[in-house]
Amino acid sequence: MYGCFMAGTVVNFILLLATPLVVRSRWFTLPVSVVGLLSGIVLTVGAAIATVISVAAKVALTAQDQLNITAHIGIKMFVFMWIGALVTDLAFILHAAMGCCCKPLRHPSRFNIPSSPSEKKGLVLPGIVRRRRGAAS
Repeated sequence: MYGCFMAGTVVNFILLLATPLVVRSRWFTLPVSVVGLLSGIVLTVGAAIATVISVAAKVALTAQDQLNITAHIGIKMFVFMWIGALVTDLAFILHAAMGCCCKPLRHPSRFNIPSSPSEKKGLVLPGIVRRRRGAAS
């Protein structure tokens, strides 16, 4: 259980750094989504194991009335554990959908072409945002 959570955390950190590569090409999306699938599986398995162990421990500890032991399951632990697992699964679904449905831009857009050769190359804005040369400031 702890190994699953640690492995999932390390893989998610690596995916956090590798995710900007997905924008460049669909071929970067494939390995990132496969690693995301593995991370989602590992975290979901870890969350399921932790849930089973916690519920079994509560049932076993409260089954003996003579020992006078009460056990409570930590709701916050379950919430954070399952939110992490479900968000990782959602990230895999989004990366897989980006690989299937989203096409990267292959040609430069019309907004990136300077209107005159003397215009400085810098932050190029669309025509509705650019200031006109004759306009008063």
